[in-house]
Amino acid sequence: FLYLPAFGFALGVALLFDQAFPRRTATGLVLVLGALYGARSATRIGVWHDEETLFRTSAEQSPRSVYVQWGLGRVLLERFKATSDPRYLSDAQEVFERTAKLLEESKQEATDLMVTSRDFLQVNLGLAWCSISAGDWSAAIVTLEDLAQRVEKIREQEREARDSGFRVLPQFLDLDMIYNALGVAQYKSGAFDKAENSFHRALELQSSSPETHQNYGAMLAAQLRWP
Repeated sequence: FLYLPAFGFALGVALLFDQAFPRRTATGLVLVLGALYGARSATRIGVWHDEETLFRTSAEQSPRSVYVQWGLGRVLLERFKATSDPRYLSDAQEVFERTAKLLEESKQEATDLMVTSRDFLQVNLGLAWCSISAGDWSAAIVTLEDLAQRVEKIREQEREARDSGFRVLPQFLDLDMIYNALGVAQYKSGAFDKAENSFHRALELQSSSPETHQNYGAMLAAQLRWP
């Protein structure tokens, strides 16, 4: 998408200069233009230094892109998990709350926002993880239980529609991620039996999820269930 058209563009400009100017002048113009593009590329490459830089820059340039905003929130939560720096958690909370307001705006008729059901899921999931990271288990459990019920209902409606012969567009709603987060919130609050049921449901939906296996294993370790 980026590099192949660039080759054609560069050749076209070089041929244009070669036809319009003497060879020495054309060569100088091509070198100057190449240097300018090179400088711009060097500046832009810095944006791709790491995921945090990429999403922070993208969120700043596209403040009304719901996908970019919740993507930034996810990255900030990962940074908080890796560093335990409370600033990342605070920033993530702010990003998800701001994005939730965009989702509310998207429900209005006159809006330029493009959102999907997955955007709603990811934003609510992000808010729940913020609550879990802040130790507010009850708020996370309420949010996640409601979210799980909503997505389960959507999945059931999709199954009923397909069984009736209707074509249904897949929405790719990551229900296993909801139950994984719910299991974490429940086990952190001491509700081990409920957490185990949530982890089992998550693994039933996505048996190869490393996050679910890790969190389920952490709960079993907390219960000293070493076998």
